[in-house]
Amino acid sequence: MQLWAAAIGETNAGLVGRISARAARVLRVPVEVAADPLPASAYSRQRRQYLAGTLIQEAARSRRPPDTHLLAVTEADLYAPQLNFVFGQADPGLGVALISLARLREEFLGQAADPDLLLE
Repeated sequence: MQLWAAAIGETNAGLVGRISARAARVLRVPVEVAADPLPASAYSRQRRQYLAGTLIQEAARSRRPPDTHLLAVTEADLYAPQLNFVFGQADPGLGVALISLARLREEFLGQAADPDLLLE
């Protein structure tokens, strides 16, 4: 198995690299980091958020080599049907996991940024 990590949208590739390096150590697999655009089709103007399931489907389409799992990381605020927001979502069948850093940042709560806490 190999792990690909994708910075989705305007997401810091260096931070995604550090997140994926930790995942690679835990999973004991090699990791590659790439960047993908944030698909407009996932955006809800009414909510000003992105539908997590649509982002997963789009990420799966741009998936890398066979037997590769994808960790997609975005700064976009995510939601799922009947939920106000989600921190992430996964589809094991597609081999894609998606996490959003938006609500994990201390700044979202009006507090000072804490890069070490964010990485944890």
